[in-house]
Amino acid sequence: MQDEITMNPDTTMTFIVNAYAFIIFIFVLVGGLMAVVWRGKKEIFDSIENALKPFKQSIESSIVDLGERISTHDKDIGRLEGKYGKPGSPMNPSPEGERLLEESGFKKMYPVNKNRIFDIMDKKGTRTLYDAEENARLALEELKSDTIIDPIKDYAVNHPKEPLDLIFTVASWVIRDDYWKNKKSV
Repeated sequence: MQDEITMNPDTTMTFIVNAYAFIIFIFVLVGGLMAVVWRGKKEIFDSIENALKPFKQSIESSIVDLGERISTHDKDIGRLEGKYGKPGSPMNPSPEGERLLEESGFKKMYPVNKNRIFDIMDKKGTRTLYDAEENARLALEELKSDTIIDPIKDYAVNHPKEPLDLIFTVASWVIRDDYWKNKKSV
């Protein structure tokens, strides 16, 4: 009679492996994988680079476009300020600037909302004449979503050569002087 070997879930199997052979096997396996990766790294790198190329070109062109728009916008505003302002230190509205403030509705809106604008400027910490001009502009920007600025925004939309930024800049010269005169008298 032949003995039969039966296995049940509790049967334990033991493999005897030579430790040196196992270490050599692992070394050869890892070394072989590294050789395959090393040899194929150029192909892997090239395929990743090709997959990302459309994104890279899109991002680069977007950055260039943004830079051009910003620099062009600043040049346009600077050129327009010269047309609407009298050169000097500080700048003041020229007759063309006065016309802009009148037609845009700023001169109608400003007297009614002067204290509100001054309060915003006070909160921003207006210590110098420079701060007064800058904070006047920032106060107008802060009020941009308020209905009091709607007539000025409508004017800017209907007169694209006189953008809202320009109107705010010219208006900030008037607000600056008024604020500074008001502050000195207090």
